[in-house]
Amino acid sequence: MKSSKFSPTEIAKILKEFESGKSLDTIVREYGVHKVPFYKWRQRYGGMEVSELKKVKQLEEEKRQTQAHVCQTSLGVGYGKICHRKKALKPCVKRALVRELKELYPRGISKACRIFKTSRSSLNYQSVKDDQVLMDELSQLSKDHPREGVSFPKIERYKR
Repeated sequence: MKSSKFSPTEIAKILKEFESGKSLDTIVREYGVHKVPFYKWRQRYGGMEVSELKKVKQLEEEKRQTQAHVCQTSLGVGYGKICHRKKALKPCVKRALVRELKELYPRGISKACRIFKTSRSSLNYQSVKDDQVLMDELSQLSKDHPREGVSFPKIERYKR
């Protein structure tokens, strides 16, 4: 997990400066923070004091550690790291992990689905897309215009 570049004290200071009337562009330049994390901080921690902010950060970390511990004890070491990540897994990866867990632990599929936060109905999902027409058209365009390559914007220009 990547640690935050800014401490809770600095986050509170930045938010107070913004509330006192300092422009966002000035704050961005001065502290080197991008606008997206700033707005997330503002949404999550707006109006909090430094002590409250530290307490919230500590509680979030404790919650994450508890969830990871529960996951490790219930599944084993290998899946403990996978089941609780900060970054979300793609649905196809979740389906594969649920199927693998089902084979290892024959208790049932419901528990595995709950651990990876996916629905049981998504396990039976089959894609109905038929991209063959598009693929044929793209290959024909790349044959007609070999110097252009298969770059999507260039091919889109020829399709119009």
